[in-house]
Amino acid sequence: MASRRTADVRVAWELEKAAVRGQMQYRTNFFSMIAVGLVWQGTGFAFLAVVMASVPSIEGWRLEEMALLYGLRLLAHSLWVLPLSHLWTIDRAVREAEFDRYLLRPLSPFVQFLTSRFQMTALGDLLAAALVLGYAISAVDVSLDPVSLLYLVTAVVGGALIEGSIQMMLATTAFRALSTSALRGLTDTVFSLVGTARTD
Repeated sequence: MASRRTADVRVAWELEKAAVRGQMQYRTNFFSMIAVGLVWQGTGFAFLAVVMASVPSIEGWRLEEMALLYGLRLLAHSLWVLPLSHLWTIDRAVREAEFDRYLLRPLSPFVQFLTSRFQMTALGDLLAAALVLGYAISAVDVSLDPVSLLYLVTAVVGGALIEGSIQMMLATTAFRALSTSALRGLTDTVFSLVGTARTD
């Protein structure tokens, strides 16, 4: 069983690399989609920066400290979007019977679906997260001792697992409902708001 799982992971990795290579055949589209993801995620932080430009802090929180929260949440979001970004198209795949052809091949239909196409905007999300988090860490006096780093890594990975699992659960309802995109979009908005909310 373990060897079968290992083989499945290896095949999934090869299929994912093939999907990325397929996207890179069109260089202009490749870089433009990354730019779209970067601009889309960067717009939220730009809005926050514009608001904070007129006030030094909001209830004691400076822009740099808010950027740290924003960057951590965006990084968690990026980590689940990278491998699962194709979930956003599952409604169409099920409705147009595209998913049916995955059932005929000797590999997990779920793995085949996820690796059939790589959404380049996910790399833009990750790049935006890296830029915001890099700015925040350089501007805020953050203790980077091993315990704090472990806590941050655990928080980011945990956030990615929670958000990704909820999105995956909602995506599976596409086999029963006509459209799930609105519900998943709402969930993404909720995570964006709650994920950067201040906790005392």
